[in-house]
Amino acid sequence: MLDCIVRTVMEEGVLSLWRGNGSSVIRYYPSVALNFSLKLRICTGISYTATFKMVTFCLGLPASLHGMIVHRGLYFGGFDTIKDGMAENSEAEVPLWKRWVVAQAVTTSAGLLSYPLDTVRRRMRMQSALEKPMYRSTLDCWRRIYKTEGFTSFYRGAMSNIFRSTGAAAVLVLYDEVKKFMNWSGL
Repeated sequence: MLDCIVRTVMEEGVLSLWRGNGSSVIRYYPSVALNFSLKLRICTGISYTATFKMVTFCLGLPASLHGMIVHRGLYFGGFDTIKDGMAENSEAEVPLWKRWVVAQAVTTSAGLLSYPLDTVRRRMRMQSALEKPMYRSTLDCWRRIYKTEGFTSFYRGAMSNIFRSTGAAAVLVLYDEVKKFMNWSGL
């Protein structure tokens, strides 16, 4: 094996050892990012298990799933639908700035439309540390928040979500550019 490495370096140069490695690098970084974020969540979760109750975790699961489905459906589906509708014909290229405006509008809208679901999810999760849960179910949480705090309480803190949506919009446009660059038109 050493002979192969030495011969390759002599005949083709040092950089030839990394030829074809670009796709591995592109695949590796998201994988590492995911691994580290999962590691952090698992370590945080391990320290949390002393106060964790499976029953309250399961109570918050429907709210989490509803929020993810609504948000991601609007986020991905809305961007592609509006972007494709803006093209005059199937071959037309929508300018980058227009795609960013669409991505920003879609991301902000998805965040605002799904924010009440996120509020309920957070409330359900926060009660897991309580001795006696405040809410019996996701529906009960909806009812009590609306009855005691009013409709606007579902949107408390939504402004920070709007500011965060700029990064998510940039990710949509960047992914679109990478698809175009890599010729992944079917994705």
